[in-house]
Amino acid sequence: MLINVVGILDWEPTGTTTVDGEERYVFEADSINDTAAKAQGWGLTSNNTEVDARLTVGADGVIRSGDIELGTEGSSFDVRFSLRTGEGIDVTQPDWYDESEAN
Repeated sequence: MLINVVGILDWEPTGTTTVDGEERYVFEADSINDTAAKAQGWGLTSNNTEVDARLTVGADGVIRSGDIELGTEGSSFDVRFSLRTGEGIDVTQPDWYDESEAN
C-alpha cells in the first residue's frame, strides 16, 4: 500500500539533507497526481484530498525515510517510515519467496 500511495503524489525535489553522514535528496508533495490516482483506482483527487508529504532518497535511488499525511473529509491517513541498513540487521527470506520469479 505504501508504494501505491507514493506513486499517486505529485513529488517535487526541494534540496538535500545529511543524515548520519549520508547526503540524501529531499522530495515533498502537497497534492495528488490525479492521472496516477485514477489509473490505480484510488478515489482520491487533488480536489478532495489534503497532502503533506516528505521523502528522503539516497544517492542510490532508494527511499530512506518518509512522512506522508493524507486527509479527506471524514478520514485521514498518516504514515512515517525509515529504512535501516547495515551489518547489524538480519532479514530471513520468507518461505513464500521464490527468487526465480524476481525481476
